Amino acid sequence: MLSCPSCGHAEIKKLLTAKIRKSDSDSAARPAQLPVPSQSDKQMPVATMPQVTLNQLIDYVMANTDDVGKEFASEARKIFREEVPHRNIRGVASREETEALIDEGVPVMPLPVPPKGDWH
Repeated sequence: MLSCPSCGHAEIKKLLTAKIRKSDSDSAARPAQLPVPSQSDKQMPVATMPQVTLNQLIDYVMANTDDVGKEFASEARKIFREEVPHRNIRGVASREETEALIDEGVPVMPLPVPPKGDWH
């Protein structure tokens, strides 16, 4: 019943997603928001769609993930295999570890995030 609007492919895979929590706390405590394309944006050429800056993307990732450091590959496998409760994580993995995760079907995205002090 579901298919990709671009290519028509019907294979659906479960990917890691952020859990949305509603709270009464002030807006300063809320995670960063990325622009969500509207239905009309989905019809536009990519060049005219709202752009997300690298800093916005980094802020979003930092606000919506737990840092597991060098245990990233191990934790990602545990989450994928449902051995531990689902949570969004970030951490450090070598190229080999990342390629192994991808080969195993673990949905990961390499994202080179510089140390916060190096952001300009």
